[in-house]
Amino acid sequence: MLKKLGMMLLAVSIGTLLSSCLVKKKSPDQITTFTSTTNQLRIYQPFDTIYYNVQVDSALSGSQSGTLQVEWRDTRQITDPLASPTQQYSVREETTTLSISDGVGGTNDEQLVRYVEQDNITGSLYLRAFPTQTRDVYYWLSPTNPPTSMLQRFEIFRSPLAMAGTIDLGAFYVASDCSDRQQCQISEALAQSRLFTVTAINQTVDIPGTGIFKNAYRVKYDATTNRQATAPVFDILDVCGSLGNFTSTSHSATLDIVPEIGVIKMVNECTDSASNSDVIYTATLDHTSFPY
Repeated sequence: MLKKLGMMLLAVSIGTLLSSCLVKKKSPDQITTFTSTTNQLRIYQPFDTIYYNVQVDSALSGSQSGTLQVEWRDTRQITDPLASPTQQYSVREETTTLSISDGVGGTNDEQLVRYVEQDNITGSLYLRAFPTQTRDVYYWLSPTNPPTSMLQRFEIFRSPLAMAGTIDLGAFYVASDCSDRQQCQISEALAQSRLFTVTAINQTVDIPGTGIFKNAYRVKYDATTNRQATAPVFDILDVCGSLGNFTSTSHSATLDIVPEIGVIKMVNECTDSASNSDVIYTATLDHTSFPY
């Protein structure tokens, strides 16, 4: 599902203000140490953006480089098609763009758009819906296989971070053709397993060219999905990043997290669903649009 797009872990209002607070990549003599002092994830604001550098190592395609960008924006409320009386949700539009070199001067791009909610007290993030190609029509999430009369949000990031053993974030179905406040007709995909485990605290993560980060958390995030070709990709970690095919049915990711920023480094192991070859891609923080 490769496609060219003009472009999946951040507090301003308009473009002028955004450019004034951009935290650019530092020169070698400016590299500093940042020590985290909280376990609660940042409350992301409109136009918050995190930029990463990416390295892909594929058993089939060799090594490739690229970039990853995650941006949050305000958007209008979305309306639950099944709720009676009418229920509207205030969400943020989260856009993640992964661009990998195609080896011939261009890039293979994958863009994931999700409508998310964040708990302003705990910092936990929840997935509410995905857009479709039709305005005001969405892919919704259901705890049961459609047809169903109940839609709900599902947690995608647990905050505050703590050594609490493995947390099962729950299975959900992605449903489409939801209308008339009756039921959804089609099950597009199933998130079968989503396991979130804080494995270490007080980690020191050295990212050359960016900084040294202390008191970071390390999270293991494993997931298995079963999706049709028409279904949206759930998570950028499901994007394997290899030439030929971007999607994977499972991933095993290690995430280094500084709560004031989000994910500062991710190492994702997955299997290209087209070639069945193993892929590892590593994303490291380059800079952010907000100070930390």
